[in-house]
Amino acid sequence: MKKYVFVLGLALISVSVFAGKGGDKVDRIIEEKFHKQFGTTLAVTWKIINDISIASYTEQGEQKQAFYFNDGELFGLGKNIKLNELPVSVRENFANRFSEANVLRSYEFKTANSPTRYFLEVLRNKKLLVVSANEFGDFRIEQKTR
Repeated sequence: MKKYVFVLGLALISVSVFAGKGGDKVDRIIEEKFHKQFGTTLAVTWKIINDISIASYTEQGEQKQAFYFNDGELFGLGKNIKLNELPVSVRENFANRFSEANVLRSYEFKTANSPTRYFLEVLRNKKLLVVSANEFGDFRIEQKTR
């Protein structure tokens, strides 16, 4: 599971970079499963990161992502959210632990078999951090870059 949390951290950083641009070529089975689940009318851009195929699409004016394993099984769904849409426990614990940080983006990720995870892209002390939290506000730093 830790590998997939890392992939989500990478996706959070790259998702806005590849949205709406060219994209990677994914397996036809994965594309078919996406279109079966979400319909054929959505314009989709694909990116592959560490064997996870990520479909980026717009639905009802909202940019979203669907994450697929190589076998075409849906791993989870994600979307950018506003800070005030985070659970209260996440907002409060973040304010206590990262009070001097500037949040650049917040992201919600849902899977069928796990609780919702929240990812925050944060600038703190000239370092870019990707931190994750569960719905109870328990945080973990997933990635640090300068």
